[in-house]
Amino acid sequence: MNLTRTMLLIGILMISILFLMAGCNDTPTRETFGSISVSSSITDLKARVITCDEQDAAVTSYTLTGTGPGGATLAAITSSTGMFAVGNLTAGSWTFTVIGKNASGDTLLSGSTTATVVAGEIIQISIPLLPSEGTADVTLTFTWPDDVTVDSLSGTLTPYPGNTGTETLSFTSYNSGEFTCSLASLDSGFYQLTINADVGIDSPALGTFTEILIVYPGVTMNKMILLGKRQPMFKVANQWGIGGWENVDDGFIWMTAEALKEANTVAFFQGNIEDYDPKYVVSFTLEHPERSEVVVSLLLLEGEDTIDDERSVAERYFGPYNLFNQYPEVTGYAFPSHPVVMDITDWADKLTSDRKLVLWVWSYDADFYLRDFSLEVYDGYADDPVQTLLADVDENPYGEITKELSLATLVDPDTTAKATLKKQNPISRALQTRTISDSEFLRLKEQVGVRNLAKQYNTIIDGHGTGLIPPTPQQWEHMRPTLKTVELKDALILPSPSYSNEVDLSEDPAFPPVGDQGRLGSCVAFASTYYTRTFQEAKEHGWNLSTTGWDAVNGRPDANLDKIISPAFVYNVANGGYDAGLYYDDAYRLLEDTGASTWALMPYDGDDENDVDSYSIWPVEDAWREALLYRASSNDTVGGVNYYLSVYSDSEIEVIRRLIDAGIPVTISIDANEYADLYSNDVWDENNYVPNGTNHANTIVGYRL
Repeated sequence: MNLTRTMLLIGILMISILFLMAGCNDTPTRETFGSISVSSSITDLKARVITCDEQDAAVTSYTLTGTGPGGATLAAITSSTGMFAVGNLTAGSWTFTVIGKNASGDTLLSGSTTATVVAGEIIQISIPLLPSEGTADVTLTFTWPDDVTVDSLSGTLTPYPGNTGTETLSFTSYNSGEFTCSLASLDSGFYQLTINADVGIDSPALGTFTEILIVYPGVTMNKMILLGKRQPMFKVANQWGIGGWENVDDGFIWMTAEALKEANTVAFFQGNIEDYDPKYVVSFTLEHPERSEVVVSLLLLEGEDTIDDERSVAERYFGPYNLFNQYPEVTGYAFPSHPVVMDITDWADKLTSDRKLVLWVWSYDADFYLRDFSLEVYDGYADDPVQTLLADVDENPYGEITKELSLATLVDPDTTAKATLKKQNPISRALQTRTISDSEFLRLKEQVGVRNLAKQYNTIIDGHGTGLIPPTPQQWEHMRPTLKTVELKDALILPSPSYSNEVDLSEDPAFPPVGDQGRLGSCVAFASTYYTRTFQEAKEHGWNLSTTGWDAVNGRPDANLDKIISPAFVYNVANGGYDAGLYYDDAYRLLEDTGASTWALMPYDGDDENDVDSYSIWPVEDAWREALLYRASSNDTVGGVNYYLSVYSDSEIEVIRRLIDAGIPVTISIDANEYADLYSNDVWDENNYVPNGTNHANTIVGYRL
């Protein structure tokens, strides 16, 4: 979804206002009205959950109402996401209620909370939702792998503590390879479902199956559940070097599937583009004393349209998404005086002679100079461009400029190369992607949180940096339509016997040596770029990194710097000039739109968090240009690069396993304070990994059964 200039400027003004508010918290006010920001979602069960697949169980609308002091009321407000922003509320105690309905108008969820509205302030309110009162018919069918012999099966269905269920049931049954239990008029609510299987003497054990069942009122549930999957243990790469923080000096830990599930671990991954060769590259040069005060956007318009028509064919903001500085104390870094580039090869089918490119530049304060603006057309990116279209520029300073570049004389490069972005590495034939639901989005937002601009997220632990930060409100808005999740195509084929019992990507010659981020908050850049992008590019190009080690003295790989993708490119460009860390969206959008250069052209130095240049200096022109060769997969071809997975059940465990089988590293959020509780063999399970939030990004690189 493209943002308009108006929306961007409003966002900038909102940031400014928030800082003003932050500085005025102690100032007396005579205002009698306050505001609220409400998020509502199904209560956090902190357990694996079985939900109904039927369409009638999908919440499509949420309605907020409220009663306040002196008989004040809040008229019903409807939202499709469960998030609300309300102003002009009388200060005092309020009771707010949210109900969630399906497409037929049936109430499925409801919840209430009491909060105090404070004059002149915005109060954050979270309302947990529970299934509304009612009953439903539930049929559960259990199966197990063919190599298991089940002598008997028993189970219990017990109301989950503190919630609305009222039934307690016990059942035992067995029938030729599957077990079916039909429960009529079961009260809606949360239930703990526990299944135990007695197996034959020579049969693999199934263990105990325990998950939470959600029953919605009036929604018939038919669910098939597979028992007895062997649980893998995952190999996880940290980037704190080798030794000191771990018990086994190899730079890796092991994390059980149960630990991942019990922690409801958040995971992300990104696709790769094979044989990518940029064809259409925009170049521009700006002179501005403060890069944090500049916003740059490139638009493709019809020939007669203007930017004010707000109907662009395509639009892209210049890669540094924190370009308008979130941290106003960071100053003194000019916009690079050399050309920087934007790759628009994925617009190839839209670049026609009756259209034009428009570069929009806006400055918050000081004037700037636009020195050049051009489109370079390539048949082979390693060669000189076959055509360069130049816009007319002048020597005048500007506070805002809209510069047009006509495509009337555009030549058509090698048409066979227009499809380079279509060549994606396959994920897995067993997996499918989909846009996440509203409830999944709200659950993720509640779990991850919203960035506090006044907080330093780079917590130093035993001399090592961390740096996983939550998204800003603006990022959450952007992420909503682009976030996708990955799931099994057929939940009944789980796991597949054709998959390995052990895979270790870190043993592949394409995997870089264990790195060390030092004291900077660059964990996301290391996980997404140093480990993942290096491995993907080295695998594609056949680069052998097996003899490359890590030079601990100089804090860098000891060889092949021209084949290792630089975490500094991503961290320095995306962090807004402040060593507070990144979220995955910061890194992934930059890798999608721009890519990242190799270490040779953009070295990383993480030794001193007080050396501002080490995390603030931007890449040189050659690094910007090289980065385009190493772009990650694009929204236009795979529907979204933010592939997200919240690990609650065995299904997500199997998805991660199949991603690793397909050669795709998976980045996870962890609590780095928990390294202190590793067992002697560097294993985390559900007993010794009990995170208090997350602050660090690591990379799953393998598994074993």
